Parts: sequence; structure tokens; C-alpha cells
Amino acid sequence: MSFRLGSAEVSDAAVSQTLITNGTVWTEGAFRRADILVDGISISAITAPGAAGEAPLARIDATGCAILPPFFNGHVHSSSTLFRGTENSYPLELWSLWAICYGRGSTAASITVALRLNAIEMIRAGIGGYIDHFPPAHFMDEALQVHRCSGLRVGFAPFFADLRDEDILDMPLDRTILEAHAQGPISNHDALRLRTERLAAMRDARITPLLGPNAPQRCSQPLLELWAELGARHDLGSHSHLLETYPQHRLAQARWPRGAVSELDRLGLLDGRTSLAHAIWLDDTARETLARRGATAIHNPLSNQMLGSGAMPVRTMLDAGVRLGLGTDCSNTAGRHDMFETMRQMLVSGRNPGTWHGGWIRADEALAAASQNGWSALGQGPARLAAGAPADLLILDFRSVTLAASAISPASIVSHGDPRAVRDLMVDGRWLLRDRQVTVFDEAAVIAEAERHAVDLRASSESGRASLKQLIGSYDDWTNKAFAGSAYLHCGRLHLSTRARVEGGDTT
Repeated sequence: MSFRLGSAEVSDAAVSQTLITNGTVWTEGAFRRADILVDGISISAITAPGAAGEAPLARIDATGCAILPPFFNGHVHSSSTLFRGTENSYPLELWSLWAICYGRGSTAASITVALRLNAIEMIRAGIGGYIDHFPPAHFMDEALQVHRCSGLRVGFAPFFADLRDEDILDMPLDRTILEAHAQGPISNHDALRLRTERLAAMRDARITPLLGPNAPQRCSQPLLELWAELGARHDLGSHSHLLETYPQHRLAQARWPRGAVSELDRLGLLDGRTSLAHAIWLDDTARETLARRGATAIHNPLSNQMLGSGAMPVRTMLDAGVRLGLGTDCSNTAGRHDMFETMRQMLVSGRNPGTWHGGWIRADEALAAASQNGWSALGQGPARLAAGAPADLLILDFRSVTLAASAISPASIVSHGDPRAVRDLMVDGRWLLRDRQVTVFDEAAVIAEAERHAVDLRASSESGRASLKQLIGSYDDWTNKAFAGSAYLHCGRLHLSTRARVEGGDTT
């Protein structure tokens, strides 16, 4: 990539300083006109427009643009990118069997291209960092190689667990079918120790290793204690699912009389480097504990709705002082890794008939969740644009079709923005997107390779998916019992003809 420097063209590698002029910058909680001087990997100054004079710098004109910290996607399963368009019409505990079935055919090559495609999508959407909660932990090396090449900041949290839902939730599903097609690996504790030691040694300026338990209830008590031991020994934060569904909530109540969050707190697993995805089924005590410990809850509104998991009480969480970030989860649940869409989902959450409009979520709260708060999960505090801060910034073009004619404001970005407005993205002083061109991967080649691997994954899982349909009736019987007596509506009592049609594969 080259820029105009006086009358000569120079590459961005040939200059150490860049001046971004004429933009409207989000700083100190408000948008204001300013210029930004980037020196290497840091912001060296934010000045009044024109104050830098005619110094010989690479200049980027940001007229008509908003400049803010990049979005942070607080919960992603990067390996799911090749599963786009696959099964997403079941509740979580059933849907996960299909997700595992698709993933069993993954190879080092398919994982590599999945993560490259995932990174390109993130970059085009203005996402400068994310937490990769990574199920196929045995492909850790391949994942880390892509993360380093992507230029993104990544909290890398490979999965571990030693308990399965069908056992701990007493789901009467055919174990022969599960073993053949839909049971993920059980973590070996000694192997986890060795993997964590290797992972901790791989941290650098952009890669933050994290412990990645699948969920507390999927860990035996010895594994919970090992989680705490490894975190303390290697100075690692953690990322985990937490109380995503009602059956998980009921299980946690039975296993931990004081609650799952209290147990994590007792073990010393809650602090400012702990992030917890979903966190739907919490009580007031759990919310107060998360706030007191400085943990980050990651709201995933679209996947929560897609899988029928429940709705996080967002206003209640914010009022309790819980730091809230946003996530997009799997490509085969929430769809696109699009923080604009996710912000809008947060904005409208809780706007139920008769609720007081003064308590509805505001646009600035949604924007903060997407662009500032989630970064705390990497242990670096909320993101900001300021002198001395990392040179991480996002430039949104307000002359794009959905933002045109609107004033530069949080309300405009949250209500009208979409990835088409993302013009430039810089992370660690490096342009990952410049004039809407991805600079880190050959996008066309990645897409072509991803298409080939996705076809193979769908083909290799076809017979397994057909077998899994035999489990639907048993699952429906179980879920009716799991929700019996609860205050939550359940649609398991389908008309017999409808149920037969769905089990036969007709979901039209």
C-alpha cells in the first residue's frame, strides 16, 4: 500500500508516522473534530485540525468520517466459519450435536482456511480484536499461525471439558449414535497441563493466551480446580460459556447450592481478565459478584435468540455495574460477524410493551459495549483513542449509503451503520483494511479455498446428520420434562403431523 508524501509515492513501510486529518474522533466520551498522529505502534498525539502543520508525514484524509476504537467481538468460535448455512433450527443442547458432527471432519487445512476467512470477515466489519473460544484444541498450532498473520488482536482460548451434556443433564439419547457422530473429545488433565504451558509461552503483543473451559458445568470438580491452578501458575485469564440455557441453570442450582458464579469466585476464577459468554440465567447475587470482581459478561443477542436460550436482562446487568461486551458466537448460529447488527439487537433489548422508556438501552451504551468495554477481556482495560494509546483505530465513512445525511453520533452508528461504512482499520499501527481493501490475506484465494473445504465438510457429515435425526424425539421428550413446571413457554408439544414432518427433514 502506498500514500502520497509531497509529490512522491511511498509505501507505508517507508514511513514511521501517519497523520489522519479532518476526521471526527470519538475521544473522552464524545465526537469532536481532530487530527490523529500515529507514530509506529502508538498514537502520539490527538490535535486540533491542522495543528500538525505541513510536517512531512504520510497523510490520510478522513473528511466526512468518524474515527473510533475498533470493534471487539467478545465471543467467537472461529472454526465454525465453514459451517455457514448449516443447521440452526434447534435449541442449544440439540443443535450442538450437529455442530460437533460437522466439526469431526475438520483437517489442518480446513481449519487454516476457516480462520483466514473468519479474519477477513472481521476486518471488513471493523473488528480489530476478538476472543476465539476454540473447540478443536488439537489444531492450536494452525490457529495461532493464522492469528499471527491476521494482524488482529486475539484472545485465544482453546476448549477443555471432561463432562458431556447428555450425561450431566440426564438426556436419554442413544449413546451409540452420539459416540459415532456427535461426542467431542474429553480433556485429559495431564495433556491440558502441557498444552497450557505451551500456550502461555506463545503470548505476544497481539496474542493473549486464555484458559478456555467450555463451561463450568462441563468441568468435574478436579478440572475446575485444575483450571484455577493453571490460571495462577501461568498468569492467565479465562473465557467460558456461563449459564446459557434454562436446563444449565437448573443443573447449576443442584450442583452448587450457592450458585455457579459463587463457586467460580471461591476458586479465585473471577477477575478483570475473566470473560463469560451469554450469562443469561443469573440472579442478583451473581451479577453483583461479577461487577465486584470486574469480570466482563459477553452478550450474544442473536445466537441467544437463534437457539432459544433466553434473553439477557441487559439493563439489569448494566445497573448492577457489570461490564458488558458484545459477541457474535458461531457462524452457524448468529450468522454474520457484524457488530452493527449486534449493537442494534442490544439497543432494542427489553423494549417490551409497558416498560419505562427511560430505562431502555441507549445508543452510547451499545457503542461502548462494541468498541470499548469488550477489550477489557484481554486485560488491557477499555479501549480509547488518546496520546500514548495503541495505534488501533477504525474509520467509518459517513458518506456510505446507510449513514449518508446523518450526523456523526453514536445514534447514527448504532441505528444505521453496517460493514459497508468501514473504510479503514488499523491495529498495532498496521493497516489491515485500507480504502476497503484487505491487506493481510488474498481474499479471493481464501474464498475459493473455503468453498472447496465447506463442500467436503458437508459431504463428510451427511450420514452422521441423518443418524442424528433419530434423536429428536427423545430430545423433545426430555426437554418437555426439563421445562415442566417452569414459567417459560415451550413449544415441544407439536401436532403429530408437524413433528413427523420436521423429524423427516422437512423444515419448510
